[in-house]
Amino acid sequence: MKRSSDSLLTRQQPASRAALDALPRCSAALGSGRIRVVPEDFQVEELLTPGARRDGEFVCVQVRKRNLNTRWVASGLARHFAVKARDVAWAGLKDRRAVTTQWFSVKAELLPLRPWFEPGTAWLAHCRLDSALARGDHAGNRFTIRVRGLTDRATTEIALHSLRTRGAVPNYFGGQRFGRDGGNVLGLHTWARRQARPRDRFEQGMWLSAGRAWLFNLALADRVLAGDWQQILAGDWVVAGVAAGPMWGDGRSLLQGEALRRCEQAWREASWLTAFLAQRRIAHDTRPWQLQVDDLAWRWQSADDLTLTFTLAAGGFATAVLREVLRLVPRDNDENLDDAMADAT
Repeated sequence: MKRSSDSLLTRQQPASRAALDALPRCSAALGSGRIRVVPEDFQVEELLTPGARRDGEFVCVQVRKRNLNTRWVASGLARHFAVKARDVAWAGLKDRRAVTTQWFSVKAELLPLRPWFEPGTAWLAHCRLDSALARGDHAGNRFTIRVRGLTDRATTEIALHSLRTRGAVPNYFGGQRFGRDGGNVLGLHTWARRQARPRDRFEQGMWLSAGRAWLFNLALADRVLAGDWQQILAGDWVVAGVAAGPMWGDGRSLLQGEALRRCEQAWREASWLTAFLAQRRIAHDTRPWQLQVDDLAWRWQSADDLTLTFTLAAGGFATAVLREVLRLVPRDNDENLDDAMADAT
């Protein structure tokens, strides 16, 4: 029997860790392991080369942070430069429980006499730009991830070689997009039913982005189950020879025909979400069904201790890669098993 949106949220909370883990994989049997035992186990380097200008009105600062989120660093830079929070921008959000390197732009006339410093941060470099950074300005992210306590080395080796041969994984959104235990989607559901708007525009954008991401994941799950996530179907939107799925919005979808029909079938229990997003006047967009995994390499520290390195394009989630290699075992009170990156809505 078809479930209502209320029962769907109650029985299987959309975008919760359990719901995300249930999304279909390409791999068969997998071993398990832990990431982020310490922040140094999850390292991210943002791939961005600013187009420096000697007389630009924006200061661009490269910061390394440990166990801090991107917005906290942006707030600290705003105080240091004595500007408003809205005058600090970045190309992509990065994880909190990690060691990450990224660039921030600050609209400021003068560079402070001393670099900004707070515990857990390091000011690495700076230059001047003609314009502020925008979401997605970076080419991608380079990941170095340590996995501890692996239960099956042989199975993991098979999965890694298979991934290297295939070269891509299903381009799922990771848990970071959905908040603690899927709370962003739950918040969006409350907003849709009671018109209880989020506290600020940033949170509003995150909730809407989470709703679109969950619809994309559902549609991609259908393609993975059918085995055609790397194929081009009639009505698919194609970018650089790769089929792309829908980021839902208002008006006519960029997908048509059989491809759109398949999406709508996958969304049959989320009609409240498609209807609400259509009312928000958000333009339709697309996202590739597959995520290219570049420069994949691995090194065993011991029989159950593995370090992985790989590069993903902007918008890609490292957990989309990891879930094809192993099952992640959460730490006690772990807020998320996610990776870097959150696109603009």
